[in-house]
Amino acid sequence: MKKRTIILAALHFILMLACVMFSVGSSMEALDDPDYQSSAFEGLVSGMADILMQPGSSLWVSKLPDAVEWGLCLANSLLWGLVLALVFGYVIQPARKTG
Repeated sequence: MKKRTIILAALHFILMLACVMFSVGSSMEALDDPDYQSSAFEGLVSGMADILMQPGSSLWVSKLPDAVEWGLCLANSLLWGLVLALVFGYVIQPARKTG
């Protein structure tokens, strides 16, 4: 259970960072071109970044030190990893065994 939690938390952290970096990078083009229209893929990735950053982004304030912000990101990923591991361990695996 611990191993699965850590693996899922690491995957969440990597996916969250990738979505945030892509979202920020794609929004930079809008600064150069006022008529810029974002693609559906950019909207999807931006939405995924918003979802993956919850519930940690609800606690975010702009005056936090960097170490606290990174700690909040890691704690958020650990929470996601724990919840996903619990869902997989107690819902999906027993359903596979009975089916």
